[in-house]
Amino acid sequence: MLLAAGHGTRLSPLTELVPKPLCPVGNTPMIDIALRHSYGQTDHTIVNVHGFRDQFEQWCPSGIDLSFENELLGTAGGVANVASWVGDDDLLVINSDALLIGDIGPFVSGWNRETIRLLVTPDRRRPDFEGVWRFAGASLMPNRAVHDLAEGFSDLYRAAWLPAQQVGSLELVPFAGWHIDCGTLADYLFANLTVAGRRSVIAPDAVIHGEVVDSVVWSGCEVGPAERLVRSVRARNDITVEIPLVP
Repeated sequence: MLLAAGHGTRLSPLTELVPKPLCPVGNTPMIDIALRHSYGQTDHTIVNVHGFRDQFEQWCPSGIDLSFENELLGTAGGVANVASWVGDDDLLVINSDALLIGDIGPFVSGWNRETIRLLVTPDRRRPDFEGVWRFAGASLMPNRAVHDLAEGFSDLYRAAWLPAQQVGSLELVPFAGWHIDCGTLADYLFANLTVAGRRSVIAPDAVIHGEVVDSVVWSGCEVGPAERLVRSVRARNDITVEIPLVP
């Protein structure tokens, strides 16, 4: 299951044009990057969405089911909402805005299907667990844990992960690759520059007459001959977001 139903308010005004999962990183929608990690790990993929229905329907590849939420249900509520679709299977859950550079195969292999397993990276500034580990956007949920989730708005951290940790059934697995949370404008720019080898990311059909430095230019945009974009995202010709350096 790919989680794609948030508002993405921290990426505004980009998310006033497209939902956050469809914002491009390296000229590829974030959700497509997340989807690649499910290949070879599962034979059925569900995506929960809220808003921008037409855009998600246009994007949706064949064989993927969309779960439309009229009201936001949160990460746990979104999973509970598709429990009947999951049936007797276990569930791999991936945040569609979590850029994972590397292979998650080792994370999935060897799982005993009894614990809740979380992919984590070390981050002492913003830890989620044990003062060291930060959730890296992927979790494995045994079938029992999926069906134990209550319907309605709730999040996996409080509804499933912390209770599992208290009884010793939460497993933290360090990610050997690199995780970038694309939730903020600064992180979004950083993710694009990272996948491009510290170069600007320019859509193939963008028209560039001016100078583009450490920036992202979306499809259909133009940079005029007198313009110089620096640490900016041009999402539309009338929407350019300048992103300052984080102190």
